Amino acid sequence: MKKNLFTLFFVFVFTNLFAQQNNKIAPAFRYMLLHPLNSETQANYPELYKIETVSVFDSAAGKYVAKLPCIIYTKSPQTFRSMRI
Repeated sequence: MKKNLFTLFFVFVFTNLFAQQNNKIAPAFRYMLLHPLNSETQANYPELYKIETVSVFDSAAGKYVAKLPCIIYTKSPQTFRSMRI
């Protein structure tokens, strides 16, 4: 019983010490999650992280559409292309 508890404790400690902090969110979006935009923080917001809509031509609709620029990290881009993202 003592051996099992020791092993469990040992695995728990080493998992917490050596586990990767694999954060796949882009730095701009991570900043926005930590510092929500409101009237108080708007003046201090870095210009790089201020998101404004961009007018792009949508060939399927045949007109200009307002969209938000973002970076999407994925292993299957066909899924997003099929949804016209």
